[in-house]
Formats: sequence, structure tokens, C-alpha cells
Amino acid sequence: RRARPCTSQIVAACLKRRWDVPLVADFRDPWSGNPFNAVHGGIAQLLDRRLERFVMGNADAVIANTQPMAVLIAENFPKQKDRIHVITNGYDPQDYESIKPFRTVDRNKFLLLHIGLLYEQRNPLPFLRAVQSIAGNEVLGKRLLVQLIGPSEKFSGRSLADYVEALGLIDVVELIPPVSHKEALARAKGADVLLLFAQGTTLQVPAKLFEYLALEKPIMGFCEPGSATEEIFIRLNQHRTLIQNDPRVLEACILDLLENVGNEALPLTPNPSSQTFLRKQLTVQLETIFRKLLERA
Repeated sequence: RRARPCTSQIVAACLKRRWDVPLVADFRDPWSGNPFNAVHGGIAQLLDRRLERFVMGNADAVIANTQPMAVLIAENFPKQKDRIHVITNGYDPQDYESIKPFRTVDRNKFLLLHIGLLYEQRNPLPFLRAVQSIAGNEVLGKRLLVQLIGPSEKFSGRSLADYVEALGLIDVVELIPPVSHKEALARAKGADVLLLFAQGTTLQVPAKLFEYLALEKPIMGFCEPGSATEEIFIRLNQHRTLIQNDPRVLEACILDLLENVGNEALPLTPNPSSQTFLRKQLTVQLETIFRKLLERA
């Protein structure tokens, strides 16, 4: 079996005690409170919590990659409250400079696209039901196209392909098998609007959000109220985010996108707020933490 991500934190805490050097515990995902954690109940969970306390008790600084995660850590370990810092995930613009837009349909189509695995609570069915309503429109229905690229789990025991057929969306929704990462990014850059499904957690942000930002495309996002994803969308301001699964609300949003994409109401230029997610700037924050700890040491 592969070692769990927290294994490295335990090893680092042991090394800190052995060599008496500063320890920075960085969490890209939460330890406690992780909805996708495989450890639930019994002795295993008790041991897991003790190991977490061991790491937190030895950490000179704790880094969380979302604000809600930082709040949770502070609630669970109040003595560490002043040592907690938020450094989000990010992107390097130069990694995406060579990506050229790629489309399999002409520009007359309004293309909404999602790349990556659909799983757990990240369920696209409410969105697809909204698409079904628009598909019945003689004018707009012919213009709309949705591409979902990558694998998907079953939802309520049925495959996504079954739902697409049952909803009568075979001509509107394309389910595309996994492609290479480079091709996925090229297809995303060629789309009109990118889809982000982030339901099921308030603490984590899908990594693809930062790739979407790097591609400088409008985003239609689905997330939980008060979640880390919603907090980032609020900071971005110009992007659309939805916290309801009401098909009527989703339908109104899609219609709004159809009417406004490319004009001043939905600009395709980079949002200045997205610059705060540049890895160069995030690295400066990390360096500052390192320097302060070394000065104290």
C-alpha cells in the first residue's frame, strides 16, 4: 500500500524532536475533517488523531491551503492559533504559454467544458437537468454544447451515459474519454466557459481551479455555501459561482452566460485578483515564514 500523505508529517515531527530544528507542517488537504479520509471510527481513527496531535504539538508553523481549513485547525488546536498561515495552491503562467486552444466544434457553438474525474458528491446531474431545459429551446438549444472530458463514477447506481440518454441530451452533451493532460488543457483553452464541480467539501479546492485561472477562461462553478471554493470565487469577483442545485437557478445562469460571454459583463481578460495565486508570490510568503523561524532559532 502507498503511504498516506500524513506519513511525511509524522516523520518530520520525529526528525524535529531528534535534531531540534524548526518544523513547518504544510497541509494541502486537511487531516481531521477530510471528507475523503479512508480512516473512520475505531482504533484506527483514535490513533490517527493522536498522531495528528503529535505533529501539531511539534510544529513551529502550520500552513493550510484554504482559509476554512486554517479555521478548523485553529479550533482543533487553539494553542497553535498564532502559528497558522494560509498559502493557497497556485499556478505558473509560463507553464501554460505553449498551450494552444483546441476545439472539435466550430465557433457557432457555445461550449461549456469540464475536464477531470467526476466523483463522490461532485455530481453534474442538477446541471444536466438545467441543460435539458435549455436544449428544448429552438434557438438557444441548437447553440449549446457541453463536453465532459474524463472518467466518471456512477451516480445512484447509473452511469453518466445512461443519464445523458435518459435526459435526451445525446446531441447536446458529449462524454469524452480521458485524454492527455496537455490535450485536456488545450481543449479547456478552446472552450467558451469552464465548469467546476466542487460540491461535497467546504475545506478543499479542486486543483483544476488554478489551471482554469491560468488559462484565463470564464468559470461556472458549483460549490458549498461558505466553502473554500466559494471564498476564492468571491475574491475573483468576475466569475460565476453557484451554491444551489436548483435546475431553474442553473438554467438562468447558463442563459446569462449565453447572452454575455465575450462582452463587458463577462470579460475574457485575466482578473487582476487571480494574480494573487501566482506561485512566485506564494513562494515569497513561504520564504518569509522560513526566515522568521530561522531568526528565532
